[in-house]
Amino acid sequence: GVAAFLIGATDRHALSELQHMEIPCFSMATNLPQGEWPWGSPSFKSLGPHKIELIYKTISWGFELVITDIDALVLREPFAHMSRWPDAAFLTTSDHLGNTTADDGLETHNAIH
Repeated sequence: GVAAFLIGATDRHALSELQHMEIPCFSMATNLPQGEWPWGSPSFKSLGPHKIELIYKTISWGFELVITDIDALVLREPFAHMSRWPDAAFLTTSDHLGNTTADDGLETHNAIH
């Protein structure tokens, strides 16, 4: 399993619940509206730069990073799969891709919509 992890809470309620359960966490609160943000809305689009800043800071501190959307689940231990490409600077997934391979390998750039 993963021994070192940290979860970013996007609102005060989530932060409070994580802290209550003694889960390592930090506040990712912004001045954006609370609640669900419809896909493509101004609030949804405003979150992107916050995620990029988080990624940049984490990498500049020398840490490795696995980041997922709040509505994504990781159902299997991902590190064995990721270690198949040790020279990759980053690996990414998207729900806007179609399969371009049938061999469990990396997708080609042709899958990008």
